Amino acid sequence: MSLVNHVRNAVHQLKQGDTIGRRGTPVISFWPAKPKWDKWGEAWETTGTDGDALNEDGMLVIPAVLKLVYFRCANGEVCQLAYVLHHELKDYPGPKMDRAAMEYDRARSAMPERLAVT
Repeated sequence: MSLVNHVRNAVHQLKQGDTIGRRGTPVISFWPAKPKWDKWGEAWETTGTDGDALNEDGMLVIPAVLKLVYFRCANGEVCQLAYVLHHELKDYPGPKMDRAAMEYDRARSAMPERLAVT
């Protein structure tokens, strides 16, 4: 997916609020660049989650799965965009929650991938 499409998705997410989920993940945030990010180039994407899975009153809570997109700004900072790929689910254990847990686990172990900036 192109950086433009990620920006479009983040703008759509922003219309629903400036933060996501229980942890309040910001839809748009800026961070000082870290040397460990140099290997990802000018822009990169990954998936993440809005917190840890938990048990509430016998029900399993699978946090939202997020797309996280990063790009370098002219001032040396890095901009992070976040938007929801799969919404948080809260239900009793079963096949539906098993599938959600698989998506959650996959997101937690995803490696960043470079994005082309054109």
